[in-house]
Amino acid sequence: MKKTLFLICFLLSITYSFSQLTVTSGIPPATLVQDVLVGGGVTISSITYTGHANAIGKFQTGGNPTNLGITEGIIMSSGVVNGTPAIGSPVSGFASSSNGTSGDALLNSLISGTTNDAAVLQFDFVPLSDTLRFRYVFGSEEYPEWVGSTFNDVFGFFVTGPNPMGGTYTNRNIALIPNTMTPVAINNIHSGSYSQYFVNNQGLSGQTIVFDGFTTVLTAWLKVTPCQTYHIKLAIADAGDSSFDSAVFLEANSFGTSGIIVDTEFSIPAIGNFAVEGCNDVILNFCLPQTSPNNYIIPIQIGGTATNGVDYTMIPSQITIPAGSLCTEFTIEAFIDNVDEGIENIEIIIQTNMCGDYDTINIAIHDYSPLQVTTSNDTTICLGDSTQIIAAGILGISPYEYAWDNIPDNTTTQTVSPDAATTYTVTVSDMCSQTATADIQIQVSIVGVDAGDDVTICENEAVNLTATGGTSYIWSTGATTATITVSPAQETTYFVTATGVCFPHDSVTVFISPSPNITLSQPPTVCAGEQIQITASGGESYAWSSNPPDGTLVGQNTNETINVKPKVTTVYTVIALNSFGCTNSAQVIAEIYPAPQADFLIDPLIISSFDPIVTFTDISRGNPIVWDWDFGDQTNSDVQNPVHIFSEDGGTYSVLLIVTNIYGCIDSIRKDAFVKPDFVIYVPNAFSPGGNGINDEIGIFSTGVSKHDFHWIIFNRWGNIVFESFDLHQSWNGKMNGSKLPAGFYTYKIFFRDNSNITHEKYGSILIMY
Repeated sequence: MKKTLFLICFLLSITYSFSQLTVTSGIPPATLVQDVLVGGGVTISSITYTGHANAIGKFQTGGNPTNLGITEGIIMSSGVVNGTPAIGSPVSGFASSSNGTSGDALLNSLISGTTNDAAVLQFDFVPLSDTLRFRYVFGSEEYPEWVGSTFNDVFGFFVTGPNPMGGTYTNRNIALIPNTMTPVAINNIHSGSYSQYFVNNQGLSGQTIVFDGFTTVLTAWLKVTPCQTYHIKLAIADAGDSSFDSAVFLEANSFGTSGIIVDTEFSIPAIGNFAVEGCNDVILNFCLPQTSPNNYIIPIQIGGTATNGVDYTMIPSQITIPAGSLCTEFTIEAFIDNVDEGIENIEIIIQTNMCGDYDTINIAIHDYSPLQVTTSNDTTICLGDSTQIIAAGILGISPYEYAWDNIPDNTTTQTVSPDAATTYTVTVSDMCSQTATADIQIQVSIVGVDAGDDVTICENEAVNLTATGGTSYIWSTGATTATITVSPAQETTYFVTATGVCFPHDSVTVFISPSPNITLSQPPTVCAGEQIQITASGGESYAWSSNPPDGTLVGQNTNETINVKPKVTTVYTVIALNSFGCTNSAQVIAEIYPAPQADFLIDPLIISSFDPIVTFTDISRGNPIVWDWDFGDQTNSDVQNPVHIFSEDGGTYSVLLIVTNIYGCIDSIRKDAFVKPDFVIYVPNAFSPGGNGINDEIGIFSTGVSKHDFHWIIFNRWGNIVFESFDLHQSWNGKMNGSKLPAGFYTYKIFFRDNSNITHEKYGSILIMY
């Protein structure tokens, strides 16, 4: 029934993921014991192995995590360690194989049954301390189905030798459940018994160990007598039948006692296995195979040609490994004393175990010779050339590292090509982190021919090319002067060779930029003073001018389009600039029809309001053929020389003459015609203020006289004022102060201003009659 179940399980588990634990078989058992299993504090001899060759091997995780709890060691199996599925397969796999070997009598005694497929590893050992220890894990495919059955796969670690408590150990099994005398077995450790030591790999869906269950990491240990010979037998087998494999994993380097192991390291291993003053320190690691519950004291004796505490760090007479620790470390520094002493040595003698064994450590101390650096010589190069500079460290401790202050590379030899005089500083470091510096100066000769910078010209332009720096020159054109004038039609490179310079060759390229292709709109022919529009295209910016000068161009000189009013035929010139900085010009002629020049005469110049008839005579030039008069009084005429009558009221009239010639060009002129209003002022020469109502008063009759600025004064024969008035319309009744004046002649004076704002005076006499 169990074999049938085995076949079913095998068929169900033919696929599994890649293992994180690898097993290597075929390694000689002696190699497995000496190089893998054994740690410190024991000596091994008489190694034998019985069982299938592939039932034992080496396992390791290679850094990949597993839930086994051990990363490396020896595996012994009741099947084969390199079967399918692999030991490191997921728990879903099923490891079950018969290796065809017989059982083992000691294992039979542990279970009171029959065993098969036994693998047995045996050897003698001499412990150097009083306690033997090693760590292990037991795993099986018998878990959990066959717990409590006769299929109780078994293993044991059987020791034979002196019992320090008295008597002898005879096949004493030390594979025991902690703090008990109960053997570790399927039926003793499982989820229902000592479960704290059991790992249910199925419940964890384990991906790294194929076995359905296994123990936690357990420690097998035994009190022993130091320096005595013991025999150990490590065995595992199937119980009841040959199906369902089991295995025991023995941790690497865990088999041993508390013998002292001294490991010597150096702070800079690359220097060598010796100390160097002020540089390579010695690091001594004192270790036990297992931790000790008490402080472990290691006595030390010091010898050698170097003086303890003078030539190096003071080494005490004993070293202590603290309780619970595996190791302690002590560092020895050799001091720099700047004395050439040759090679000195330190001799450290250590008792490594209770058997009185000693280990002598010899450490050589080398003097440190201060680091120096040598370099290549200073030199001078031509500009653009390169040269090698070399630095080499000497003394100190090689190999050396090189750091140049202005070169990214760190090699001893550098190829440099500076543009100017440069000092290159190199810092050399040795293995002791000591440094030394040196300088190399490179002078640069800048004497060379220079053909000048490349130049760009516009089409049809010429340019001077000048070479400098040499004593004589020859150009690719054949010219031998320093300066040549060229005007290439296309891009051209000119070469010059000079003598007397570090760099005899140079070249300069003349690039050609196109000039703008300017087009101008053609303006129509117009009369003088009419607006025309001219538009330029083909450039980025423009500058206009005219001949003769046109005042209407002012303010438009940089426009693309200009609106001008030339008075005569005018040539307009535009200079255009394109994006290459090249210019071109174009012209256009604005044809202008001649305009007439209007003019006329007014006769008379001053027109009397009493005779407002005026003759206008056309004196226009330019052969006008049409006349249009506007007399300023809402009357017009198209006669060349009209006669016009103005209103008698007088005033100033703005007369406009517009003339047109045969080209339809016009001109106009405006002049004022002044109609002078004439004045009349009349004073009767007699009146009779008799009170009969006839001719009782005398007054002034006037026309064209302003009522403002008027003053009338009447005098008697003695020059006294008898009447005075500032009112043009006031009359005189012949009285003075209400009294009649006697008959007779009276004189008068009148001051007045006419409507033309001209001031006048009038004198006369008046006769009073009764």
